[in-house]
This record gives sequence, C-alpha cells and structure tokens, in this order.
Amino acid sequence: MECLVSELIKDDIDIEGISEDEIVSALEIVGRDLVYNNFIFGKNVTYKEFLERLNIYVDIIKKCKMAVHQK
Repeated sequence: MECLVSELIKDDIDIEGISEDEIVSALEIVGRDLVYNNFIFGKNVTYKEFLERLNIYVDIIKKCKMAVHQK
C-alpha cells in the first residue's frame, strides 16, 4: 500500500498549497537537523517537537510562494 507523506501529517500540520515534493524536502531538512542534534548533543526529540520544527519549514515555504505570487 502506497501512502503519501502528506497523508501522514495533514492532521497535524496545515499543508494546504504545499506540494508533496516540498513536504519531502522539508522533512529531509528537519530530519537531518534532528539526527545531527541526537548524534552530536545526545538530544532526543518528541513527535511534538518534530512537528513544531516541520511546521516552521512549511510556513517558510508558504511565505516564499506568497512572495513569488505577489511580484
């Protein structure tokens, strides 16, 4: 069974207007950050913290898209 990433997080984060590729890209960035923090600093992250960080990247993507459309 194939499942899109957006289907897994759509109830936790407002992803309206964000493509699947953009979501995957944001997940890769946040994931690298979390792995780095775990290996270097030994910091574990809760799902809530993960979603908060992911939401920051999703908001950045939305703001960039809005800025491009306003030009």
